Amino acid sequence: MLSKLTKNKCAKILAGFMVFMFAMTVISRGAASMTVAQVAAIHPGTRSLETIVTGEGTMEQQTENGFWTLAGLVLEKVYVQKGQKLRKGDVLAKVQAKSLEEKIQTLQKEIRGLELQSEEAQDTIRRNRQEKRETIKSQKKQNREQYQQKKQELTAAVETASTEYDNAKETAQTEKLQAARAVEDAAKPVEVDGTLAAGRLELAQKQKKLDRLKEQKQKGSEGENTEDDISALEDEIASLQLQLQTQEQTLQQKRADQKETLKRARDDYRRTVSENRRKVKKAKASLKKARNKLAECHPEKGTEAEREIKTEINYTKEQNDLQIREKQKMLRQLQELAGAGGAVRADQDGVVTAVHVKSGDVTNESAVLLYAGNGEKLQFTSLMEKREAKKLSVGDEVTLKTAEKKIRGLTISSIEEQLQSDGTEKRKVTVQVPQGKCRIGQVAEMTVRKESGPYDVTIPLTALHTEQGKNYVYVIRSVKTVLGKQKTASRVDVTVLKRNGSFAAISEDNLSQEDQVITEATRIIRAGDRVRLQEG
Repeated sequence: MLSKLTKNKCAKILAGFMVFMFAMTVISRGAASMTVAQVAAIHPGTRSLETIVTGEGTMEQQTENGFWTLAGLVLEKVYVQKGQKLRKGDVLAKVQAKSLEEKIQTLQKEIRGLELQSEEAQDTIRRNRQEKRETIKSQKKQNREQYQQKKQELTAAVETASTEYDNAKETAQTEKLQAARAVEDAAKPVEVDGTLAAGRLELAQKQKKLDRLKEQKQKGSEGENTEDDISALEDEIASLQLQLQTQEQTLQQKRADQKETLKRARDDYRRTVSENRRKVKKAKASLKKARNKLAECHPEKGTEAEREIKTEINYTKEQNDLQIREKQKMLRQLQELAGAGGAVRADQDGVVTAVHVKSGDVTNESAVLLYAGNGEKLQFTSLMEKREAKKLSVGDEVTLKTAEKKIRGLTISSIEEQLQSDGTEKRKVTVQVPQGKCRIGQVAEMTVRKESGPYDVTIPLTALHTEQGKNYVYVIRSVKTVLGKQKTASRVDVTVLKRNGSFAAISEDNLSQEDQVITEATRIIRAGDRVRLQEG
């Protein structure tokens, strides 16, 4: 046993060791805390998200009017420019007199040429119609002859088919009766030969006589020839039995032959009836078909050429008449223009928005200029990036800000795709502006505020990370270690429902309001890293 002194010494050593271990634990935890990332964390909250979309643009007319003049005219002078105000009757340009006169003469020649073409086309149609009438007459005669010949052929075919049908029925009836008589004859019983019946009677008599002689012999009253008589009689009986047996076999063979003959006769009867029924049916169908063809045979009511004459249209004349009317209208306009000294005048008040020609140009099918009439409504247009325009919808409320004022309560009227010259896609956003609020060409900024939600799980954008197209956050989890419970960062992939410039709405399938989501850290962290919450 240990002495008391030894025990005290051991106790002091153990106590010192425990104090040392505690001190080391405190020191290690302190050292670990100095290397662990400090983080700020929040619990996801409920809020609505507001998205603000802005875009710059200009004011322009909702509609522009085009001013056209006839093509092929040389403009001697253009008197207007973009932005110029117009009054009805103002001279826009002057057409060169020489080109105007040449255009008038050209149109007059074209009209006369078309009229001559129409007359020639009409003469051609009259000649064609006469030729077709002769053709029609010949065709009608040929059709009548073909109809009579065809009708005769079909009538003969009906008569032939009718005769064949009657013959088939008659043959069927005759062969049926013949087959029935054959069955009847085969069914008659086989007659028994008279000699067989006489032989049977004779055998019975001889047997009776033999029995009587044998009885006499047994009684002892036999004569001196009784034994010989019995022997002779037995021989006669045996011979007679052999004859009768042969006759019986012959009779049975006759009956078997008669049964087989009856079977064949019945089979022949059924086959004859069936075959003749098929022949009669076929002959009847042929007769019906021949009658139908005869009933469908009709003379032709008209010929193709006759129908063409009734529906024939002089398309050349119609087309030429249409062109003549159009050219005559152009001729009247040119003559009116010549009467005005070649002056092209505005047909209403307005403002020139584009001029497409200059002095010396030759007019074409395009508008000479574009202008907006007085009192035209304005519209704001902004060319936006595709990703920004996707946030907008037709009908969204808009606020426009110009250098002088703000216009509220407007709405987006249209969003259209526009392909730029460099191949990029943009969106043209249009907002209708009330009359008198702005002026043409004025620059303005559009602001659209859109609120969505509320969402139950929202987090600051500082908490949201993206890697290889996947969104994720870090949440704080408590895990057991050798040093006790420790807080670690755990990665959670999330689905973003909506976001704005500050917050993101997350699907409730990924996070809940109970989770602690890391928003900031003193250093870059990874999944599984130990963390500690910032104090204060």
